Amino acid sequence: MTADMNLSIEQRVAHLLRHLGLAQVHLAARSLRDWQGLATTYPDRIASITLVCPPVADAHALLSLASRFLLVTGDRGPVVERTQAVLAELAGATHVVLQGYSGLLWDDVVADHPEAIGTTMEAFLHRMDQQQRMQAVALPEGTGEHAGLFYRIQGAGPPLLLFPLGLARSQWEPLIRLLATDYCTITLEMGDEHEIITFSLLGPNGAGASTAAKGTGVDSEADLLVMMGDEASSGGF
Repeated sequence: MTADMNLSIEQRVAHLLRHLGLAQVHLAARSLRDWQGLATTYPDRIASITLVCPPVADAHALLSLASRFLLVTGDRGPVVERTQAVLAELAGATHVVLQGYSGLLWDDVVADHPEAIGTTMEAFLHRMDQQQRMQAVALPEGTGEHAGLFYRIQGAGPPLLLFPLGLARSQWEPLIRLLATDYCTITLEMGDEHEIITFSLLGPNGAGASTAAKGTGVDSEADLLVMMGDEASSGGF
């Protein structure tokens, strides 16, 4: 496990995919650091990429994946203008808007919009299956750990890798039954260094709010601020 901690997230994911015998997967995520390295280093391993209300994104990392990219966002909040700028650089990307929704980091996005996100993802993934000629797999269901990644496998079909959804309380759980009907879902947790038991969210007046979280994919207050959109990479949200 100690050696695994020295690997980047994309290296761990590549090790996990080899361990599971998967050449290519659909990927769904929210946090920039979960998918960015994978998209730039191993784009051929990504059959499609879905980002659900990402506070931060990187258009450059998505250029080679634009035609296989689904972006789900709200129509309120600070990322709306940035979203349009990023999409202007990604011809062929699919964008779906959740009406009257902000999709902030702490919002329980999938639980708030299970039908809209579920049907959108299904339609997009089925289209990508045909485009990428994805094959169904049937891996043993259950939990496991490899390369410092803890995972749960449910369902059978083309493989779908689900990264943590920020601070969302329910994570992917409201959609697992639906997605696992047609896909082999592999839900990831990032391990101990990604766990936060308590941390402070700085409000607009400088007041902190104690929040409990585990397996969120955020491991520092600085990373939290990046994900909130207070700091964005060039060309990104």
